[in-house]
Amino acid sequence: MSRLSFVDHEQDNNYYDRWLHWVNDTKRIVGTQLRQTLRRPPTGLVVFITLMAAALLIFFVERPPMTADGMSDPLLLLILKLLIDKAETLSILAGLVLYIKRLPTQKKQEHYQAFQVIDAAHEGPAASHARRMALEFLAEDGVDMRRVTIPGAILPDIILSNALMTDSDLSNTNFTDAHLENAWLSGAKLDSANLSNAHLQGADLREAEDGRAHV
Repeated sequence: MSRLSFVDHEQDNNYYDRWLHWVNDTKRIVGTQLRQTLRRPPTGLVVFITLMAAALLIFFVERPPMTADGMSDPLLLLILKLLIDKAETLSILAGLVLYIKRLPTQKKQEHYQAFQVIDAAHEGPAASHARRMALEFLAEDGVDMRRVTIPGAILPDIILSNALMTDSDLSNTNFTDAHLENAWLSGAKLDSANLSNAHLQGADLREAEDGRAHV
């Protein structure tokens, strides 16, 4: 094989390798985008599919009568008429789909705002009612509150059952009569915390720092 032929063959291999890399990268990018789309399909697409499915269901349930010659209107025309006749019902359905689709995003925003309230309460009164409500809201929704910092907070009778608060700073906190059943408090700082009459049944207190905690 001549040197020129060898060079041409090597260039062909380089072009093939580049093409193969491009194909693999394209497959990876398209696959990733497709997976993301399937996990979180666009709202417009979800509404469109839902409305079309509802329209077809109504069409087959309320099948229109045949005309005098034994023929009916074209299928697309029948569906269009159905969409017009059932516009109010379908609009209510579309609104319901939009509401359900936005629930997860709305919940995330509410959780973020609750954490903001907790952080802002450091500069406010120890018995902050807003912080109390935020903590109970996050605990009720099962949100991970690990490493939350609320030292010195006054939280008597607070309901934090099943709360996920591992490695949190709860030192000097007043948990008198608090409901902490099955709470995850492993690794939490409970130094000088007041846990008088607190309900701790099933709470995970492994490796919690409870020096001088009042139980």
